Amino acid sequence: MLEPATRIDEQLGSVTRAVLETMFFTEPGGLTTEDSDLALPRLAVMLRFRGSPSGDLSLSVTRAAMAPLAAAFLGEDEVSPTQVDEMACELANMLCGSLVSRLETRMSFDLSSPTLITPEAALAPRAGEVSRQSCELAHGTLTVVLSLDADG
Repeated sequence: MLEPATRIDEQLGSVTRAVLETMFFTEPGGLTTEDSDLALPRLAVMLRFRGSPSGDLSLSVTRAAMAPLAAAFLGEDEVSPTQVDEMACELANMLCGSLVSRLETRMSFDLSSPTLITPEAALAPRAGEVSRQSCELAHGTLTVVLSLDADG
């Protein structure tokens, strides 16, 4: 049985904080439902998951915030734009995998490969949206959106 929406919000916040702290060695600021820096250059990623429930997870992050996250994850002082894009995809993959494992533990999930999309597509309201959270990072904002299919 799917968790109530408030529980999903809590799980998304918990997963976001845990992944950023343990895998990217950064402590995010407070979680909100507002994204404060939409005018800054951003990159965005989406991936689908199939199981019970099925849906998608997207994220949008400022490039200025993602670059130090990518460098920390890779243990490098500097990273290329391609590495930043790849690490944004990996961040989405980690967030989605962690979240779906908490939503329903009796079902296995199939996650698609993360793909880069436009920030506008990642942040657009869509049917099935159950949680949207933003957190402040050292150089910008990360916004994560979870949507579930109507049958999920």
